Amino acid sequence: MVADRPRLPALTSLRFFAAHDAALTPAFVAIIYGMALRPHWTKVLEIPPLVLLGEASYSFYLLHSNLLGWIFQPTGQPMHPSFGKMILGVMVPIVLSILVYKLIEGPARRLLRGKKKAALQLTPAAATA
Repeated sequence: MVADRPRLPALTSLRFFAAHDAALTPAFVAIIYGMALRPHWTKVLEIPPLVLLGEASYSFYLLHSNLLGWIFQPTGQPMHPSFGKMILGVMVPIVLSILVYKLIEGPARRLLRGKKKAALQLTPAAATA
């Protein structure tokens, strides 16, 4: 039975501390604040391929779990992938997410933004204000 194990106080247990998101909030606040100050090393993040990866990250988020399931568990049974299959498991979701961003998400954004701007220009309140 699990209840027989001795328990450590919540704040002294590193496992408890690391397992709760609220404990990590100050660290993420510090990271975001530090990045907002734009130190010199953040210029690395402005390299065009990294910017493209950042823009395609939502597509990656949506696609990666399904793609990894198809690559690593095609029969539904757990398997031990080879090194080549692990590289494939990293590259395929990245390449497909970039393609989805370029061919679907980017054009859809432009289409929606174009309609929004046109609708704002036709409103009579904007013309009289």
